[in-house]
Amino acid sequence: MKKLLPVKYLYKTALVTIGLILNVGLSTYSQNVNRLESPEDRATKLTQKMTEELKLNKSQQAKVSEINQKYALIMQKEIIDTKLSRSAKFSKFKEVDTQKSQELKTVLTPAQMTNYEKLKEEIIQKIQSNG
Repeated sequence: MKKLLPVKYLYKTALVTIGLILNVGLSTYSQNVNRLESPEDRATKLTQKMTEELKLNKSQQAKVSEINQKYALIMQKEIIDTKLSRSAKFSKFKEVDTQKSQELKTVLTPAQMTNYEKLKEEIIQKIQSNG
């Protein structure tokens, strides 16, 4: 029989993940984020970070920038600026993050996509160790 995870662990994991998106972790995992930044500013910083870490070429950079802008606005409108419960925000985040990853797969090489996923995991670990 499969062992269920404790609610406290699931709650903390949900908070960490929501914190990740609210803090736009990929763009600032080595710094504190200014939560008052606009979605456009967060997307620009994220694109810069991805360009450096994933070694994007100019064509990829332009496409990734468009994707980051699109999803920064979606996250702001559908998650950050809502009065949804934490669990609803977490569910919505996962849905939107999955959609974004699918779009990024059309732009990034398999190796870059793997590195992108690793980078996201590092951010989650860093947030958990600081939280």
